[in-house]
Amino acid sequence: MANAPEYSTYYKGETKGGIVFIMELHEKRGFWCLVRFMELRIGFPGIKQFHGPIPWNVLFGWV
Repeated sequence: MANAPEYSTYYKGETKGGIVFIMELHEKRGFWCLVRFMELRIGFPGIKQFHGPIPWNVLFGWV
């Protein structure tokens, strides 16, 4: 059985709450994809901005 093709695509996004993220799409199967957050920035009034690598693998529903 042949291996599934590998995905290595980077996405950058920003939410309405001011969260900026960069994630790498590792795998996509049907409506699900496995991503790894490469960078996450969260800024809130009166709070220092958090910035750093996030080594979590997260399974998302792909819409």
